[in-house]
Amino acid sequence: MEATLLGLKFREDTVLNENHNTYLTRVTCIEPRFTFSMFHMNLNDLNFEDQRTCARLLSAIYHRELSGEETTVLRDGSYAEKATAEFPNHGSSFGIDELAEMRPKTVAEKIDLALLHLARLLPDFGHELDHVPEPFQLFCDDEPALVTLLKHLSNVGLIQADIGLTGNKRIQANSGVRITVDGWHRIDHLQRSARSRQGFIAMAFDPSLNDASHAIHQGIVDAGYDPLRIDNSQHNDDITGRILYEIGRSRFVVADVSGQRNGVYFEAGYAIGRGIPVIWCCRDKEKDQLHFDTRQYNHIFWKEGSDLNTRLKDRILGTIGIDDQRGYSIDD
Repeated sequence: MEATLLGLKFREDTVLNENHNTYLTRVTCIEPRFTFSMFHMNLNDLNFEDQRTCARLLSAIYHRELSGEETTVLRDGSYAEKATAEFPNHGSSFGIDELAEMRPKTVAEKIDLALLHLARLLPDFGHELDHVPEPFQLFCDDEPALVTLLKHLSNVGLIQADIGLTGNKRIQANSGVRITVDGWHRIDHLQRSARSRQGFIAMAFDPSLNDASHAIHQGIVDAGYDPLRIDNSQHNDDITGRILYEIGRSRFVVADVSGQRNGVYFEAGYAIGRGIPVIWCCRDKEKDQLHFDTRQYNHIFWKEGSDLNTRLKDRILGTIGIDDQRGYSIDD
């Protein structure tokens, strides 16, 4: 069966479990091509009145597949255990709200990730992409947001593109998209940074958080990365300088703000300023104590270390992706 969502054509196929008493809907987008599953749902359930939510869902699913991760969409996270039990080989399961939050939160991060994806679509130096990407491919909610992003990349000299909006806010492209020499230099820098396998842990030194510290460490390991907490690294340098240095060469930062320590917020803010993804965590009973400026971010609220371990691993794989440089060391 075929269906349309955000103007794109999809094909839906039903997959039954072994006992034929529950089902998945296997969804394939025709162009750009990507696939995902839905547990006891179909595409009509994603036809939200607010199309931004739909665009964010497709963006998360699309970029997870590019990272080699399969996705199963749930109405909410409470269905995760049942979906995994019934269909263990259909990738990680995420609720609609959780998937919609798997997107770059800062403008700087969105710009860098969009540029990296343009390099995927146009891998040959000097060539031109003869079509404008779909908004969700570049982490945009709609066509006006996509035009704003591409115009910025053009204005700062990273791409060449003559693009605008018609009176009814549809994209009008007077040329293709070409990455400039400065754009390729920026991409090279970003790709070298992305080769890091290190996940930096920012959290309070508090004995009551020992279980959480172990869970975070293990969650990073289970996702295929190398965790570093600065108290576990022997050095003779000024500790603040060493922290900033290690954050700067990390693939991502896990910031657990339990205890509401200013230093953790500082380290997370430094990472955001450097364009390094931050995964936020907090003890569930402290959710009302979060700093006002960070409440906009999607936190993993945990009660037990075992719960934090699994959810952190899934969040890393969902937002950072699989490490495809297993043989590489950041010290090389």
